[in-house]
Amino acid sequence: MTMTRQIASARLARQVPEAEQAIDQALQATTAVLQTMLSARIEADVPPHTGQLALSKLMQSQQALIAASNDFMRVHRELAAIGQELMAADYGDCPPAKGALENPAKQAA
Repeated sequence: MTMTRQIASARLARQVPEAEQAIDQALQATTAVLQTMLSARIEADVPPHTGQLALSKLMQSQQALIAASNDFMRVHRELAAIGQELMAADYGDCPPAKGALENPAKQAA
């Protein structure tokens, strides 16, 4: 079966949010691991340095997931622009254009 613009658009409209959610779920899962590791260290009355290397590696993995999330937001934004250019797609809640996010402290003021 030949992939048309409409088929590609429909697939991407489904797959892009699924991928974004998967990254968030991975962050949530690694945060749960972090919580358990810290609770075990505190509640099991083990020395504070126990598992420090594992904690450091876990934090590195979370930073990588945040970077992946940032990159995927850029992918989403680019795909949305292509969809609009070709009038083929609406990807729903797209990330704002670069620089469109204001400092939350300014918004609260």
